[in-house]
Amino acid sequence: MATADHGVAVVQGIYPTWPLKSANPVYNQFAQTTMVNNDHRRDIGADIGGSFVNPYGKSVATFFKTFMPLDTNHSMPKFNCLKFPGLPRNAKENALYKPFANAVNGWNVQGVFPGFTIIDTSPSRDGETKLQPDLMLVANTNYAALNTPGTDASRMSRETWDWENSEVHIEVKTESDIFFHGLSPTRYVANIASTANVEKVGQIGTYAAAQMSRQHRVFLFSLFVYGDFMRIIRWDRSGALITDAIDYRRHPRVLAEFLYRYSHMTRAQRGWDTTVERATPEDAKMLTAAIEAYQSDKSLRQLPRMEVTLKDCYPVYRMKVDVKVPTEAGGGGHPGGVRDGANGEEDGEDGREDSREDSEDDMNLEGRRKITGPAMRTKIFLVRKPFWHTSIPFGRATRVYVALDIEDKKLVSIKDSWRVEFGSSDPEGVIYDEFDTADEEWKQFLPTVLGAGDVPDDRHSPEAKQKTLTQTFEEKARETHNIGLLRAHVHHRVVQALAFPLNTFTSSRELVQAIRDAMFAVIGVYKKFNRLHRDVSAGNVMLGENGRGLMNDWDHSRSLLEELKKILQSFRTGTWQFLSVGLLQDPKKPHTIVDDMESFFWVLVYMALHYLPNTYGADVVAMFDERSLSTLGARGGKYKRLFVITGKKSLYAGKFRCLPLQALITSLQKFFRTYHDGAPLSHESVREEDDVEDVVGSEGGDSVGEDDEDEIVDDEEDAEDAEWLYLHNRLIDDPSEILAFFDTALSSKKWPESDRLPKDRFPPTSITKEETKVRKTTESSTCSASNPDAPKARTTQAGPSKPRPSSSRSSSKRPSSNDDDDDYVPTSRKKSKRTSSPPRRPKRTGSSGNASRRKQR
Repeated sequence: MATADHGVAVVQGIYPTWPLKSANPVYNQFAQTTMVNNDHRRDIGADIGGSFVNPYGKSVATFFKTFMPLDTNHSMPKFNCLKFPGLPRNAKENALYKPFANAVNGWNVQGVFPGFTIIDTSPSRDGETKLQPDLMLVANTNYAALNTPGTDASRMSRETWDWENSEVHIEVKTESDIFFHGLSPTRYVANIASTANVEKVGQIGTYAAAQMSRQHRVFLFSLFVYGDFMRIIRWDRSGALITDAIDYRRHPRVLAEFLYRYSHMTRAQRGWDTTVERATPEDAKMLTAAIEAYQSDKSLRQLPRMEVTLKDCYPVYRMKVDVKVPTEAGGGGHPGGVRDGANGEEDGEDGREDSREDSEDDMNLEGRRKITGPAMRTKIFLVRKPFWHTSIPFGRATRVYVALDIEDKKLVSIKDSWRVEFGSSDPEGVIYDEFDTADEEWKQFLPTVLGAGDVPDDRHSPEAKQKTLTQTFEEKARETHNIGLLRAHVHHRVVQALAFPLNTFTSSRELVQAIRDAMFAVIGVYKKFNRLHRDVSAGNVMLGENGRGLMNDWDHSRSLLEELKKILQSFRTGTWQFLSVGLLQDPKKPHTIVDDMESFFWVLVYMALHYLPNTYGADVVAMFDERSLSTLGARGGKYKRLFVITGKKSLYAGKFRCLPLQALITSLQKFFRTYHDGAPLSHESVREEDDVEDVVGSEGGDSVGEDDEDEIVDDEEDAEDAEWLYLHNRLIDDPSEILAFFDTALSSKKWPESDRLPKDRFPPTSITKEETKVRKTTESSTCSASNPDAPKARTTQAGPSKPRPSSSRSSSKRPSSNDDDDDYVPTSRKKSKRTSSPPRRPKRTGSSGNASRRKQR
């Protein structure tokens, strides 16, 4: 057995996983509930509270020198009479905005920050996020446009706050500081001062997130002003660097120096991504025409909500990306080409026909010409509004655009994100290059990647890449105080042929086929490259132009090769709603290929419940969001486990109208029930699941106690142990047998045509502050009263206790584990090809399987 750092065991076929970093991983585009602003701020505040680093303590001069350098031939002038006339003390917060802006703008008589103006943005509200930042520093060219009647900028500024023109956002408070230096005497780490400040930290975090999401940024600066003090904050996707508290009334020169330095830095030094620039009006017309032409072509598979990419309050940008320049080859090439391209061409990468005849050796599995390479060159793409963006300032910050290749005039997809950089974390582009070496049948169910790579950093050298900086300062504190969770992130882009969300399937059969295709690809990659996907979700299983499945987004995947097993993954990875029960219930459970296989099951159930005719009640979808808190982090899976264990007999009684679909789900329930009755869980997990076991036992009238458990003979345990271990090792070595369930279902002649519902049966609902409070106090009693078989709720975020109105949705991360009617306890351990030492399955009390067998005896 290999051992990772910190003594964490890593065995073949298993990758270590730990609690999620996020304070609440449930709320995402697949969540059944959404939060109002105040709840959202508190959640973000709790999430980012430990991500603020004070690198230089009281030395603001060092902060300036390091992060806001001036040219060597440029010296800081001496300013006089830096006053704050008209700025009241002990006033209400909204009475400070204009006086502060007017006073500081008055310094520009001395040229403190030429070319820039501080404006009061508090009367404006962002039309999408409803955010209202207090003050903003903007460039005078943009400020003039904002105040010129008749201009697009002026019109949009009246409708919504124009984040695109923001440089530095300034938050003003009258209360005390929200930070302190409590985690490290070396003054490296700052943190939230008290729980009362969590919402305030979340507020400044949402502003930073909104600005970085609406702009193309490597980092940005902001000011946090409270009373007579202020802090300078530098945000990137790893965390935020902050200064010590500065008394700006007594030391106005510090504020003046910040503004002076900022106004004299280049755009790149101010944090702008220089690989993206504003497009021309002609470019904007070109992008609009291309998207409208695509939408009007009814022969093409349509991308839902494509019109949102043309929202006029978002500017059009030119984005530079390195793409592959393929060369046609003979028999030795690799599959490539635009498999499901935007315009449906089927002949090479660029869609042009080739005059020569194609030999069988020159064709890939789909009949496309093989492509070799990759030679790379820079191309320009037009983008506007992404389909979605994050509301948290730190992390991967994935944005997906419909983009126009201005050279080929083709629509493609661009994924813009900040990948995590550490030992075993390969860039997504490198992973796809690895896949290009494959010639197996499953490769057709991987996305067509036209180019991918890290974004260059023009501030340094041509070889440099855009990378976060905050984590490098936190590492100093980690070395001596064993603290720190921040990780390096690198800006990465992937250009792909258009793919389509899974929820655009037209029939139950197409849904099942697509999931089978994606599962086939994941198994193929696992067997050939020893790589786990680790984020199987309804957002990453997609459809091609032909309606077949594609397994997308391999950026969370990890290789299990020996040289990479020593790397410790600090956070559990995946989309909460689709995680296996095992990963949800036990945060320390290693991630295996079986977890990915189970995630496909939850993708199928989730999509079928929301978009196909069925008789399930609204309570059933709450099992995807169910969450409780423990010392190990967020946990869930109790109600998912119940869904698998009891099937039709559970409190989630219901069925699907489509007979082959119902048969498939029932078969998969039985399969995972057999496997998960022996799923490795911590002893704490077993104790917390006792209430579910009671439900299982009581349904069959066979609930057993400790005395019954003691009657089990050792040889029966050994037999069960061996049975579970055999199944575990067999699946770890090759999980392909799961495909047979899908193949059997797909061979049925009873599939209905076009049975997808026009609307989501269970659209997300909003949880207000008051509703959340009521739920916490009444959840347990409501659950018991509504269904005597329901398990007791313990500090759960969501459960089956509160029905939600039924009716539509669009893509997040985490799923379930299963338990069996049979209770297996492995004592002997056989080694398989990929498993050198599987974890022991702990005993369970009151298992329905053992209860049934004992009764028969």
